[in-house]
Amino acid sequence: MKRFFFFLLIICAFFFTGCRGSYEKYDETDFIVGQGEFEADIKYLEINWHTGNINIIYEDVEVIKLLETSKYVIDSNLSLRYKLTNSVLVVRYAQSGLLLPADQMEKDLTIVLPREYELDNIYIKNITGDISSNVYSDNMYIETVTSNVNIDTEYEESSFEIKNVTGDVDIKCFDINKLDVECVTGNVDVFCRVVKGGVYAEITTGEFEIESVFFMGEGRVNITSGEIDIINNNFTDILIKYSVVTGDITILNQKHSGGSGEVKIGQGSRTLDLSIITGDIDVIDTQLGE
Repeated sequence: MKRFFFFLLIICAFFFTGCRGSYEKYDETDFIVGQGEFEADIKYLEINWHTGNINIIYEDVEVIKLLETSKYVIDSNLSLRYKLTNSVLVVRYAQSGLLLPADQMEKDLTIVLPREYELDNIYIKNITGDISSNVYSDNMYIETVTSNVNIDTEYEESSFEIKNVTGDVDIKCFDINKLDVECVTGNVDVFCRVVKGGVYAEITTGEFEIESVFFMGEGRVNITSGEIDIINNNFTDILIKYSVVTGDITILNQKHSGGSGEVKIGQGSRTLDLSIITGDIDVIDTQLGE
């Protein structure tokens, strides 16, 4: 929790200095000004935005498209910048160190990729504005202050790290290698076929739900106030630890009294640690019913 609140202080400082001052400074060498389209084989996508929605999508195209839209006039200083180096595409919100107009900062970014593209890494940094993607990436890192995050991909074996102060996180994917979410206020909803690796969540106020067919990983979920729902088709070989101060606990249709305890399934070689101060914990095996 200490690491989480340190992140909160840092991101809030970033929010107040960024929104009321200048866009951060960076080396503008080789950056191209304004939206555009081009052919390139990219593996790493880095987006450093500020205010506005970000949408990364597949379409039936042969080129990469960078599009920005706003209800305000976007002059050359406020236009996006991008740079392509080998297989790395970097997108910036505006000119380096630009003094931002307080009432005209919101603009949306859309990145269109050919359907055959599969990325190694996507890195997104934003202050406010929703983030959505249907693009495959081995790893996705998102850091934001106020955003709803929606990821919907049919591809296998992805890892997600998301740090958000306020907003919901909704993930639909095939397999999860690792999930790491930190949020002050918001709900986290995950649906996948297989959880292969670790599932970690730190939430102050909100609900966490993950539904899978096979839960082969382990993890830890800590919530101050809210609800934890873990839904799986068939739990095997896992040790489920739970801790609740005020609330109800149901593990595989069995009610448990408040406090802490554990339920061992099979050898219990993997551990799922669930902790909540105020709220309910419900672990459901769909073969057993609710």
